[in-house]
Amino acid sequence: AHAPIIQIQDDNASTSDATNLINALAKRLSKIPTAINIKHKKFDPKHETATSHIASIERYFTAHGYTEEQFLTLVPETLDEASRLWWDLNHENFQNWNDFKTSFRNHYDSWFEVNERKRRLHTREQKLYEPTEVFIMEMVKWGKICFPEEPEKESVERAKLALFHTLR
Repeated sequence: AHAPIIQIQDDNASTSDATNLINALAKRLSKIPTAINIKHKKFDPKHETATSHIASIERYFTAHGYTEEQFLTLVPETLDEASRLWWDLNHENFQNWNDFKTSFRNHYDSWFEVNERKRRLHTREQKLYEPTEVFIMEMVKWGKICFPEEPEKESVERAKLALFHTLR
């Protein structure tokens, strides 16, 4: 004998009123993820832009059947420790997914972050045991992110100059 989940106080309430109430509750509950088990990599502003992270999680959430209304409840699971603190301070300001995206981009793709990425790109050198192909691909990728109009040849040349000294 369990207590009823919903008790209608009005003796004149009809069965259809109760059915409507239950249907409305079921519709609202269907928008809440039943189990948050996000296996998406955490945002790392040193290795990706806010824009690329948003695009990646949107693809992930959509592929797993979540709706845009659910994205805001899921996004904290894709943030690293520092960006999670940013989320904790700002999430109440987000009325919808677009509000989050705008704020996230403004914060993590700010002029300071863009300049920091460029600095890292220009000072990056291959580590002794870092695979050459991986290093070059990463350098070209970040060249495209930092300088979208730059010819690939220049990105490859930058990578070549940053190779471990015995490989140049």
